Amino acid sequence: MSKPKDVRVQQGSVESDPSISVVVLKNGPYLVNGTPPLHVQFIEQNAAGQSWSYRQGREFPIKDKTALCRCGHSHNKPYCDGTHTKVPVDLTETASFEPMLNGATEIDGPSHSLTDNERYCAFGRFCDNGEKIWDEVQIPGEDHAKLAVYMAHQCPGGAAAGVGSRHGGAGRTAACPQFIAA
Repeated sequence: MSKPKDVRVQQGSVESDPSISVVVLKNGPYLVNGTPPLHVQFIEQNAAGQSWSYRQGREFPIKDKTALCRCGHSHNKPYCDGTHTKVPVDLTETASFEPMLNGATEIDGPSHSLTDNERYCAFGRFCDNGEKIWDEVQIPGEDHAKLAVYMAHQCPGGAAAGVGSRHGGAGRTAACPQFIAA
């Protein structure tokens, strides 16, 4: 019997739906198993002009085993139409399979800790609100802690993997919606 993997899950995280997965096909599209919602997401700004929330755009029908374009050349985006076989495109998978918390930095504040891995930054700029997430988590006070948790929850790439309470309370308290953004 093999030894179970040492898996660390960020406090406040929720388990993903096991019926939904995305497989990267070698030299081909993304293959979606299950039927998660698929729609365009727009980043909305707050009054100060900073990234603040998401607005749902057009929704696309999806069924089990839907192939999504990975080459960027499909004439039927977001779906794959096979164009990747007709145009010169390098679909070599380069993503790391290293656990997300490997290489992460933990920043401790008075009530919460931030786990941040810059390699996963998608440049959504949600971390730039207020005094920036790295400072917000270190500033005493409930309003700063709430803003840090909110910013971590909005992070599109997961670089700000989460803000967890240092005293056993909830961190990322809201469950992340399970959808694919086109």
